[in-house]
Amino acid sequence: MPCKLKLFNGRNWQHFKASGEQNFATISSPPNTAFQMPSPPSPSSAFILAEAAKNSYTVDLLFLGTLMKSHNPSQLKKLWELILSSTPLTQLHRSEIAFLSDPQILMLSLPFGINMPEDVSEKCGKTFLQYFDYMINELCIHLRGSPNQQLPQQLSDTIIEQIQHKTMNLLMTYEMVKIIKAHQLPVDQQILARLTEMQMQTSENHYSASLAPEQMAAAMNEIIQQQGIRTGFEFCHFISDDLAILPPDAVRLMLPSFVSNDWIVDALLLLTLHQEPELGQVAAELLTQLPDKKWKQLTNRNYLTLVQRFGDDAVKAHLPEWSRLAMKYARQNAPCQVVELYASFADGNQSILFCGLIKEPETKAQHLIGSVFRVGYGLVDSYFTPHIEQAQYRQIANAFSNELQAIPCDPLLLSHVIPWALATQLNSPEKMNVEMLQLLALLPPQWTEPQPFDLNRVSQVCKIDSQDPAWKEKNRKSSKFLLNTPMTRSWIIENIAPRFTKPRQVRDHYYLSNPQPYVEALALAGLLSFYYQQSPSLVISSPQLYLASAYLLAEGNLGQKSFPLFDWLAEESLLHRDHQNKLALLDQHIASPTGYVIKVELVGSKPKIWRRFTVSSAMDLESFHQLLQDIMGWENAHLYMFHTPLGHIDNTDETDLPADDIPLMAVLQEEGDSIDYIYDYGDHWEHRISLEKINKRGCSLPKVTAGNGACPPEDCGGIWGYALLLALTKKENLSEDEQDQLMWYGMDDDWNARQFDKDQVNTLIENTIS
Repeated sequence: MPCKLKLFNGRNWQHFKASGEQNFATISSPPNTAFQMPSPPSPSSAFILAEAAKNSYTVDLLFLGTLMKSHNPSQLKKLWELILSSTPLTQLHRSEIAFLSDPQILMLSLPFGINMPEDVSEKCGKTFLQYFDYMINELCIHLRGSPNQQLPQQLSDTIIEQIQHKTMNLLMTYEMVKIIKAHQLPVDQQILARLTEMQMQTSENHYSASLAPEQMAAAMNEIIQQQGIRTGFEFCHFISDDLAILPPDAVRLMLPSFVSNDWIVDALLLLTLHQEPELGQVAAELLTQLPDKKWKQLTNRNYLTLVQRFGDDAVKAHLPEWSRLAMKYARQNAPCQVVELYASFADGNQSILFCGLIKEPETKAQHLIGSVFRVGYGLVDSYFTPHIEQAQYRQIANAFSNELQAIPCDPLLLSHVIPWALATQLNSPEKMNVEMLQLLALLPPQWTEPQPFDLNRVSQVCKIDSQDPAWKEKNRKSSKFLLNTPMTRSWIIENIAPRFTKPRQVRDHYYLSNPQPYVEALALAGLLSFYYQQSPSLVISSPQLYLASAYLLAEGNLGQKSFPLFDWLAEESLLHRDHQNKLALLDQHIASPTGYVIKVELVGSKPKIWRRFTVSSAMDLESFHQLLQDIMGWENAHLYMFHTPLGHIDNTDETDLPADDIPLMAVLQEEGDSIDYIYDYGDHWEHRISLEKINKRGCSLPKVTAGNGACPPEDCGGIWGYALLLALTKKENLSEDEQDQLMWYGMDDDWNARQFDKDQVNTLIENTIS
């Protein structure tokens, strides 16, 4: 399929894990929570000049002048380093993804991208736009859960300010605005007018009004041929984002250039459903002007069905005539068959993802489909890839299953989920993108008829007698088993009011008083379980259990009855609040960096294995872990964990306390404080870390000052296994097996259990840091 008419199409559906509704934010955050977009900081000119010189870039000094006053140069430095690395979004570390999700970084990126010198954009433009697309997508996800009109307005205000500068990079600005429009965020008309004005002034503008109509048609169709566009969908996918930026008169001038193509009727019908109503009306006007026989080239009458169901009134006014022409000239193709489907349980935003494969009955061509259904909002972030190879689809499906815990389902699941989603879509502020429209056009028409959520209908589909009170009561008591389903773990309440101190208060106020999102999520889970193509498991319960809980919530009147699922969630929410309060206190304890004198001792070791060293109190615990590995002599081949007053801290994706976000001073604050460090959960090497002294001066380079004892071999069975090996080294007559055992662990040649060379370790530390 041709690439979009942009530097980079960052809205790749395969990036959902990193960029979309799967961030497991809680659904219960108060909808009116204040969320202020910070003002855009600007980079340090000295830093930019240094980096530019290092990378042999010629940076326009006016660019630096635009970005002189920096509120946070360190953030710019990190953004710049990420862009220079050209690391694909899917390969970024969790902390880097979180960094890009910060709205302050989005605001920083605006002047950064708009004023980017051309030689820099040639090198880094694609990477920057990929990250910018992700940041805009994160903002959209936030706005879906907590509408705030100030945020889009602040974006527009900042762009308006920046495009007045002479340093504006027209191509980068154009691409950034295109991304914003593609995500259906409002863009001020001043911006579009300025871009149009600038484009008309450049000789490279493909849409220049100075071209004669014949020249424009030839130029446009040459681009289309170069891209290998063969269908109306491919045309819309290629150019729809660009059309959204152009004024209606320019669109009227451009679209007639393509009427000679066989796919023009398909393309214009899809464009009538564009999120920009004026663009849809222009497409409808041109469609009515086509010769009647042009309708012979219509490949799918379902496009008309979509216009009837989802088009604006001004476009629908043309439907009777279009339908007559379609009936007279076009043949009806059979719908595609959904041959395979994977779906995930709802996340904290009450969003499910599905990914599947559809096949055309006549050509046997296979296409990748995918979308996100957000309960109460509709279909978002849809994706359609035509003519996908089986091996490529299998790779995507396996990643979808492994990374998102998606399950294989009977494709009939879509016949119930899509109508429900489309009924929600009718009231959504977002319109469906061209990928979703193409997917719907290929499905049976009855699958795309909007149907509002009905719990009784879901029960009938799942063959459950919802009128049996004994069934509900039995499953109420068993609802605790639903805690094994991943989605329920994302229902922990954020920002509980201080007045709520008991689990029952939290349950009644936050869960039972606003049950609808949970009712629909449980109903969705019931459908997924019913159409799950394997037997129920510890993670996936029976449809009866999900739907019984949904009914109990919908009916209410639980009174003093227990509801194990939500009783546990309420209790965990209170614990989560306590945990968050502890983290909030960190700011009060974190001061200017100082030098720590630390002693680490391997618990239970004989002879004693210990080290004394100096380190900065500002070092994060992930870096501290790496330092401990070098100081002790380990090989960093296993997982680790810190036991601290804040709780367990590690570097796994599931942790609430990421080691790379927490400085050493947050867990060791006063002389005499200690924490434990566990390395290798199998051998369970336990280290006691003690803060012996706090120096007034900082410590730029860690240094070992004393120590004793050789580091035990890896994977030798922990402290007890090492003790047995030490006993063998003292044994005079060894069996062949015992000799082999010592040789295997490298302890056969005069092993000195007390040996330790601090100079060798300090050299290692210096080399590692340098």
